[in-house]
Amino acid sequence: KHFVAAKLGGRLTFWDGELELGAKILPQYVDNIARRKTDPTTYQTYIATVSPGFVLGARLWFRYKDFELFAAGVNLTDNKYELYTGEKALGRQIRFGISWNFRD
Repeated sequence: KHFVAAKLGGRLTFWDGELELGAKILPQYVDNIARRKTDPTTYQTYIATVSPGFVLGARLWFRYKDFELFAAGVNLTDNKYELYTGEKALGRQIRFGISWNFRD
């Protein structure tokens, strides 16, 4: 099985690095991928193999000093595929969060 991943991203900093805005896109190429489709005559959904395909992830963040707000998504294209270990990958996942770093 083939699997290729990359990271594309950037960030902007202001006020001597105290404020940061960032974005990261995580495209992945998977050689055997499936998607949920709908039969136009019966309107029943089924899983169809569409090979190869891309899986997209992303992360956005806003950081001020030690406080960070973020949103992250994995498999935003909601494709069905198997990991190289043979396990089935999860569908679309979206997380939001707050992070606070404590420093000396």
